[in-house]
Amino acid sequence: MGILVNALSISISILIGSLCKNKIKFKINIYLAIAVIIISLLGFLENIFMISDNRLLSTNMLIVIFSLVIGSCLGDYIKIEDRIDNFIKQKASKDNGFLEAVFLFGIGGLQISGPILMAVSGNNSQLYLKAMVDFPLGLIIGANYGKLASLSSIPVAILQCFIAIIAYFWGSFISQALIMSLCSMGFIILFFTGYNMLTTSENKIKNTNMVPSVFLVIIFHVIKELII
Repeated sequence: MGILVNALSISISILIGSLCKNKIKFKINIYLAIAVIIISLLGFLENIFMISDNRLLSTNMLIVIFSLVIGSCLGDYIKIEDRIDNFIKQKASKDNGFLEAVFLFGIGGLQISGPILMAVSGNNSQLYLKAMVDFPLGLIIGANYGKLASLSSIPVAILQCFIAIIAYFWGSFISQALIMSLCSMGFIILFFTGYNMLTTSENKIKNTNMVPSVFLVIIFHVIKELII
């Protein structure tokens, strides 16, 4: 259900943006950015901390932090975001924003953690959150590139289904601790999406380079389980 809602959010928002581009001036709303930051902070705290004997405890903080630092350094070294931007500039044109939309909606922490959470526990909350964040971005894509970009929801949904299927069949090996760490990482990356909405281009954080951190969380948890 969450995958369908996210796909519809992308397609409908782009179609609306393409129809209303001459009537409405689109820009990312500062209040949306603040909402994204608040939601991501609350989501991170909810998944990284727990209360025990009136104390605030975290058993996975080090894994998340190490994954974030190492994964971000790896992403910076590979220059993931720069390579994506260069690829889009070479392949896309002003009349066709399909590729830009696919990369915009198809790469991110919630794109990975959302389907996993849905497949393992039936929780669609992260996919619903992604749909909420994608909607205003879709308006902007639609206004700039037109309705053809709405087809980007198809590969985005297919990738989410693929991740969900893998998570479903490997669900017995996915612990609750791993799920919470994945959600935490997804919210960290989302936080910088909100931050980038508020700041100028020279101060933006290349949060796409943080995506390898999501996979490192899985690797570190597997190693932890094998050792313990």
